[in-house]
Amino acid sequence: MGDLDDRGYQCSVSQHIIGNNVFIAVKNDFPIRKSIWTPCYGAGVQFPHLIPENLRVDIDCNGTILSVVGVRIKSLEEDYAFREKEFTWLLEWLGDIKNPVVIAGDFNNFRTRTPCKDWSLAVMDSRMKPFGFVRGTPDGSSIYQVQNKGGQFAYDHFITRGIQKVDTAPYDRDFTVHDPMIYRGGKNFKWAENQKERSVCAGYPDHAILKGCLFVY
Repeated sequence: MGDLDDRGYQCSVSQHIIGNNVFIAVKNDFPIRKSIWTPCYGAGVQFPHLIPENLRVDIDCNGTILSVVGVRIKSLEEDYAFREKEFTWLLEWLGDIKNPVVIAGDFNNFRTRTPCKDWSLAVMDSRMKPFGFVRGTPDGSSIYQVQNKGGQFAYDHFITRGIQKVDTAPYDRDFTVHDPMIYRGGKNFKWAENQKERSVCAGYPDHAILKGCLFVY
């Protein structure tokens, strides 16, 4: 984190025992007032499959507190209804916050035309509506190929409350040009070679970058 510190950012990271941690960097112009995360693995976690990987930071935007939440809905369970339960836990965890909230991350919600009834964009939208949240999603896919004939794999979203609007930019895959030996399919994170499906090596990003501009009330 030293390089980011030198570039004028404050950094916060969760400390989950296994799985993915969440890292949030904020410019020094907007001081971090609070940093919170809830364990989703390890000793003392009663229902680890019901808690997504998470981190919340409250930042001071010129006198207005904005809660920024990074999240990943875990995809380890074959029972996809667990993903919906993780999302419900997230909404309830943030339900009492009075200031503006923005959630960003990977929701593992399947493709846009999924036949799955337990977990989809439609299920997400129906669950968040009573909590006053709205979803902002770029066009296209954030994983696998740039475009998919059977429906787009738009897994990464902004979910906001108390925000005037969110202008989303297209999913950004331009970073792939810097490692052509890793991203052998270019901007496609999966590609066909000798009739076999190939993927990006573990340890390298296999999601596009989610970008947006937020306008707070």
